[in-house]
Amino acid sequence: MKKMKSLVTSLLLVCVMVFVCACGKSDGGSDTKTSGKGEDAYVIGCSWMDLTTQYQATLKSYVDKYCKENYADEVELVHMDGQSNSATQVSQMETLVSQGVDAILMVPYDRAGCAPGVDAAAEAGIPVIELCQETNSPNRTSFVGSDHKVSGIQTMTRLAEEAGGKGKLVVLEGPTGQDCVIARGEGMQEVLDENPGIEVIATKTCDWDRAKAMSAVENIIQSGLEFDIIFAQSDSMAMGALEALKGTQYEGKVLVGGIDCITDALQAIKDGTLVCTSFQNAPQQAEDGLKVALSAAKGEKIEELYDIPFELVDDSNCEEEKYDVEYAQ
Repeated sequence: MKKMKSLVTSLLLVCVMVFVCACGKSDGGSDTKTSGKGEDAYVIGCSWMDLTTQYQATLKSYVDKYCKENYADEVELVHMDGQSNSATQVSQMETLVSQGVDAILMVPYDRAGCAPGVDAAAEAGIPVIELCQETNSPNRTSFVGSDHKVSGIQTMTRLAEEAGGKGKLVVLEGPTGQDCVIARGEGMQEVLDENPGIEVIATKTCDWDRAKAMSAVENIIQSGLEFDIIFAQSDSMAMGALEALKGTQYEGKVLVGGIDCITDALQAIKDGTLVCTSFQNAPQQAEDGLKVALSAAKGEKIEELYDIPFELVDDSNCEEEKYDVEYAQ
């Protein structure tokens, strides 16, 4: 009978210990790490604008890769997809704040619309590293990325040179209000101001989407508008434009340029169907973004800006190995 009582007592003690441990892990406060990698692991929230876009998916894949290779036991990443909706992304940022993450790596969908998410994190004392794109919040901790205005200047300058400073231009834009859409448009306009012989005859919002860009260019062709040049604010839209030109009187005659240097665009330059692109270095953005976010989480001193320059890519340098990045499918 004594042995039975001893066994029951032991079982009760085990149950109490399990309950206490379980309660400790469920605490979402900032003082408790729930990564499963030890209580000293840093939790970094990653707020992505839209993981259905190829460049964003590629950034995420490189962040994951770099984290696994260098910080497997030190960092836990919590990914959230804003799905091209500012309100959704702000709500997700607030969720990361409530979870008490140590830092947030954010690619904002919209300059103004996503600013409240940055403000909420800053108010809670959580550093926010804006990656690739920016908000207009003064409360971010740092920006890691490239000057999108430069990419607009690079691509439009190369197109203008190829066109001899004359022609009718179609512009394919990303979502209205995004930081890089505004900046790339400003860069393009600077070049147009210096080339009055180039006339914008149509501007279409295609949301970085290849199919939407293809449809937009098809509609322009069917409308009877004549054009000589297409400036696409992303390579996905540039590739959609090239698809639309196939089999028409414009195939091989319209100058098309893009931005990002995705795999298809790089091959199109090699094939002679795309004039140029502007290389946005996704691997470097991902590596530097994660490094800076971890430093911020540790309370280390970081800079306000980490610039990763765009590079023009055309038939003169498209064979260089550094431009052959592994993009997410």
